[in-house]
Amino acid sequence: MKKKYKWIFIALIITCGVLIVGDLGIKHMKRVNEQANLEENPPVTHENMVRIVKKHRQDIYQAVKADDKYHRIQKITLRYDTVQHNPMGGIMIQGYVNDNKKFDFQVSLEKDNGKIECYENMEDEGLSDFLCHKN
Repeated sequence: MKKKYKWIFIALIITCGVLIVGDLGIKHMKRVNEQANLEENPPVTHENMVRIVKKHRQDIYQAVKADDKYHRIQKITLRYDTVQHNPMGGIMIQGYVNDNKKFDFQVSLEKDNGKIECYENMEDEGLSDFLCHKN
């Protein structure tokens, strides 16, 4: 009879050990997945958005210069203090050209199929006139 209880006790200890090791393994995998998710999709903070804008500033420059058929844009200034998250998705930033704050614009960076692209370019009326007229 004692032998029977001894084997039951050993089986219970082994079962508990397997459950504990399995639980620790599952918790470890969850932590690894959460860390990988954070690296792929960092939290939406101003610093992270500014980092993304700086990384894609050439795309922004190209979008702004797309309407400059007379090559009048000499300098583009991005206002990093205006970087903000668009509620519909993406990042919005404002800037101006040729050191003239009257020639301002706003662009939007959005993620499309895993790639970040510059989609929107809203120009101030003064900038539109400056770019469209040959004089």
